[in-house]
Amino acid sequence: YGGGASFRKINTNPIPEGGCLSDSILFDSGLPESRFSFQWSLSDGTTTDEAVFRHRFSEVGQYPVQLILHDHCLDLIDTVHRQVAVTLRQAVSVSDEQLICLGDPLKLEATDLANARYEWTGPNHFFSELQAPYFVSVNEQIAGQYAVVGIVSGCATFPAYTEVEILPPPEPTFGTDSIFCDKEVVPSLDPGSFHSYHWQDGSSAPSHQIHDEGTYAVTVTDYHGCQGSTEMFLHKISPTRIYIPNAFSPNGDGINAGFGPLGQD
Repeated sequence: YGGGASFRKINTNPIPEGGCLSDSILFDSGLPESRFSFQWSLSDGTTTDEAVFRHRFSEVGQYPVQLILHDHCLDLIDTVHRQVAVTLRQAVSVSDEQLICLGDPLKLEATDLANARYEWTGPNHFFSELQAPYFVSVNEQIAGQYAVVGIVSGCATFPAYTEVEILPPPEPTFGTDSIFCDKEVVPSLDPGSFHSYHWQDGSSAPSHQIHDEGTYAVTVTDYHGCQGSTEMFLHKISPTRIYIPNAFSPNGDGINAGFGPLGQD
């Protein structure tokens, strides 16, 4: 043969790693019949000289398979072996549906037989081969349905599904009035109805009384555990003091020249 090619032992084993019971498993040498001849030997007694064929095993187990390759161009022979694992499909277990607060971490998890491989798919072309994909901080693009299969020796489970819902943070509000009046009735801030509250002074009441000018802030937690915050700087004003002078002197000096109610802030 003068084409410059050389025969080397095949570095990719063409024998499949396994399949599912009752499935027809594909055996494909991947080599041209014009140059090679093939001798397959399966431990259940099956033999064939085809380059490509399918075979269905009748029982679960490990089946030694041998393939003898003869390169007629170089008159060389190579032999490959593999234990073909025939297994039953198992139902992969997957995390329950999850309600996750926006920005929180998320961990998906699947459980199958020992030594299983995993393939996850999900929204926005998500794909992962991890058993437990982890998201550091979730956003709206992560929401949706996820599917996972477990693969053992080439035998994949049917997909299992879980749903991820992203919850928006609560939105406490103090309104728009940033001025309060120094009067006998003490005003208070009410951020809305939530599960719990944490004010800037460490208190945890649903509302907060305003005593002094300054910044008031609260972090609230809703019934799903999601948190939201708000703050406001409040300005204090004193009520105008109204009085009427008890005397006036219209003598042209501009002092106490008139009589009537006066105000003082």
